[in-house]
Amino acid sequence: MAKLTIFALLALFALAHVATAFRTIVTVIEEEEDFNPARPQQRCQEQIQRQQQLRHCQMHLKEKSRRQSSVLEMSTDNNDDDQEQYLDQCCQQLRNIDEQCRCKGLQEAVRQQQQQQTRGGERGQTEQRQKQRIIEEAERLPSRCDVSPRSCTFERSPRWF
Repeated sequence: MAKLTIFALLALFALAHVATAFRTIVTVIEEEEDFNPARPQQRCQEQIQRQQQLRHCQMHLKEKSRRQSSVLEMSTDNNDDDQEQYLDQCCQQLRNIDEQCRCKGLQEAVRQQQQQQTRGGERGQTEQRQKQRIIEEAERLPSRCDVSPRSCTFERSPRWF
């Protein structure tokens, strides 16, 4: 019986020692990542690329802007379905990105969407209003998708307008 007790104590001691060593290793790895300032940005960029540059968010922003700028809101059920599908897929893409990368990804999606809009030939006040709507909708997307952070704030850069 004494041998069994000693064996059990040794097993518990070994298990506690292994758990402590594992925790130490994990801590060291996390600290190394914190010292490399380029690493988080690179990680965000990789995640955004894996999520196709948030292509579904771009499509949602495009459809939302188009619908809001339409003088005659002649939406069909199909257009409503498309817009909902883009929103759902956008939300899924946002969930697949780390919280600290979401606003950066949305900002990139806004920039790309606005570049496409400019290439599309839209000019003047209409273009500026649409760009403003795109930014406002993108800032609200985290809340609409129920992800953190709840909103993003983008600088209204003159190159965007």
